[in-house]
Amino acid sequence: MASRLIKSKGVVEYIEAARRLVANDVGCEFILAGVKDSSSRAVSNDLLEGLKTENRIRFLGHIEDMPSLLNTVDCVVLPSYYPEGVPKSLIEAAASGKIIITTDTPGCRDTVIEGENGFFVPPKSIDGLCEGMQKVLGLSDGEMRRMKHASRLLAENLFDEKTVIQRYFNAVELLEVKRGGNKGQSDEVVAGEREGVDSAYKCTTREVV
Repeated sequence: MASRLIKSKGVVEYIEAARRLVANDVGCEFILAGVKDSSSRAVSNDLLEGLKTENRIRFLGHIEDMPSLLNTVDCVVLPSYYPEGVPKSLIEAAASGKIIITTDTPGCRDTVIEGENGFFVPPKSIDGLCEGMQKVLGLSDGEMRRMKHASRLLAENLFDEKTVIQRYFNAVELLEVKRGGNKGQSDEVVAGEREGVDSAYKCTTREVV
């Protein structure tokens, strides 16, 4: 799991679910990466520091080279109930061909087709998260390869730079049609909106897919 270390990202639930599975002697290592937060929403520093003595649960702190870390794992977990767009960590996970466990909430749900490349778990549910992770642990080698491949295909189909920019162009063109009756809206403004979408989205997607 890699995220901002705030409670609404599901960090506490992830740690507790990992502890349960470790106690049941599953053959798996759990990793948490992210920068400590100082806000009122932050995960307790004591909880994070306590992971240093945990068996098979590692807290890595901030990671500069996420692609290298992703190369070492089979599954990425983000049990978030934080209101957000599509999390970058899940786009990166899909692009890297990883199985994804997340919640069926806005943004997160866009990265998973249930049973195809990952699994949904209920928000704020340690039991549900344990069940989701056990599903991944129970996959055969062939099933795991199939789901990883499905994640990569989903990333290529939904989050490829050209595909996403074209969606923005389509949305702007629809806006232009709706404004067609408004003579006060100039062609230059519409063109400017399209140019802004183009350049802004290139900045956010080029290094992901």
